[in-house]
Amino acid sequence: MEIKVWDKDLKLIANNQKMGGGSHTALEIALARKCLDLQNALHKVNEQQRTYFDALTSIYCLVDKKAGENIRQRRAKDLKNELKSDLKQSA
Repeated sequence: MEIKVWDKDLKLIANNQKMGGGSHTALEIALARKCLDLQNALHKVNEQQRTYFDALTSIYCLVDKKAGENIRQRRAKDLKNELKSDLKQSA
């Protein structure tokens, strides 16, 4: 069985507000609060990941712009050498 609980419902349960009558148990309230805490933590981690990704992308673009062709040629040469050594090991 699958039950979908929306953010609006979690907030109402966490604040122990009645939704159409009846009250919530302590377990329901604790679970709703834990879900909200986990959502906030996940949101914070996603923001940090986005910030780090943007910073790394910016650095990559800057390095590529300044030394682009030289770095690409070196990397191509390194990849070619790695491929050759991998082929020798597998043969």
